[in-house]
Amino acid sequence: MHQVHSALHHGHVREAQEDGVFVDRARGFFAAIDGMGGSYSGADAVTFIQKHLEETTLDANAPLPSLRGCLEAASARWWQVAQEDRRQQGSGATIATVWVHGGIAWVSHVGDSRAY
Repeated sequence: MHQVHSALHHGHVREAQEDGVFVDRARGFFAAIDGMGGSYSGADAVTFIQKHLEETTLDANAPLPSLRGCLEAASARWWQVAQEDRRQQGSGATIATVWVHGGIAWVSHVGDSRAY
């Protein structure tokens, strides 16, 4: 089993937390998500992505295409939300994921979030 530790701090500029983490120890699937676009809309994007990651099925036979498909689907779904709700326009998130499977850590990122 994986040991997981995380901490969030909203920084010194904003009062609200726009960032989040995703932890699924059973699958070995983890993410750091950096919300953007304003206090509530950035946080909404993070919550949306966390739920999407929770519902995503990862394919052990094709790890990188599986991760890519997961992130592309999240992006497309959030774009649709933003088109339907003007308050969400301009919001989104950057993300770094790690999927530990078969003794290998598969890493992906979108935007300026990185996993090292």
